[in-house]
Order: sequence, then structure tokens, then C-alpha cells
Amino acid sequence: NATGDIFQDFGAMTFFDLALSYAPSEFVTIRIGAENVLDSYPDEAVFQASRGLVYSRNSPYDTNGAMYYLRLDTSF
Repeated sequence: NATGDIFQDFGAMTFFDLALSYAPSEFVTIRIGAENVLDSYPDEAVFQASRGLVYSRNSPYDTNGAMYYLRLDTSF
């Protein structure tokens, strides 16, 4: 790095997840949800750009943005 810095400070993030469940019977539950609803991304990794990385590999959370899902649970 031209400035001589080797460490980068990353800002804090808050995520918003949402899920809704419906149980049509006592044996079946259907859930629809979203993780990272606001599609937040971490700060870009300045010192790893030379390796082709946009975000730090050491990020404590996913760097793919929002994720939506449909889930079916059954019990016997």
C-alpha cells in the first residue's frame, strides 16, 4: 500500500432478517423468509484489491447481499 498502512478498520453493520411461518397441520410447517432484507454489504477491502477480492475473506458475515428462501418442515 502506498500510504504504508497495513490494517483497515471496518465499520459496524446491522442486519434485518424476516421470516413468516404457517402450520397447515401439526406435522407440516411452511416458512418463507429473507436474510439481510435491506441488501447490505460490508466495507470494501482496500488492501486486498490486488488479489482480486472486493470484500475481506475474514468478514464475519456473508458478502453476497440478500438471500430469500422457502422452507418446508415435516415431523413424524
